[in-house]
Amino acid sequence: MAKYKNLIIALILVILGIGAISQKFSQKSGTTTGKTKCEWVAISQKYKSGICSGSFRDGEATIELKKIPIENVKLNYALFQQCEKSKNLLFCSGQTSECSVISEVTPFKVKCPPFTLPAKIEFRFLLPMETETECYNSYSRQPANTCWFGEARLYFY
Repeated sequence: MAKYKNLIIALILVILGIGAISQKFSQKSGTTTGKTKCEWVAISQKYKSGICSGSFRDGEATIELKKIPIENVKLNYALFQQCEKSKNLLFCSGQTSECSVISEVTPFKVKCPPFTLPAKIEFRFLLPMETETECYNSYSRQPANTCWFGEARLYFY
């Protein structure tokens, strides 16, 4: 009987240990362990000096814009796309998935579907028309009285 008791205790300890290890891995799975790169693409020449930085943790991507001389920038939407890496080049093409916007003002934050590296999240930004005189109304998802003025591309690899 004592022999079975020790076996049962050992089995319980193994099960508890496996559960703790799998919980630790599931907590880490939401954080990118590779590199990130943020690329700012401005429509108007006066915003070309902008830079961006970003991160991804627990399914949420956060991005900050710097050196852009305006305060009322709004995040319109963000799209996620799986990529492929070949040597030092990233290729992002194919189907996109929409991320849900958590914060449309700085720091901008979205929740995206689960993904594996490498990947890209593209953030589209708007300004009110009264702020911007050079207005680019080039895409259909833009609300009335706003101007698309740039996008940030956050790469994970």
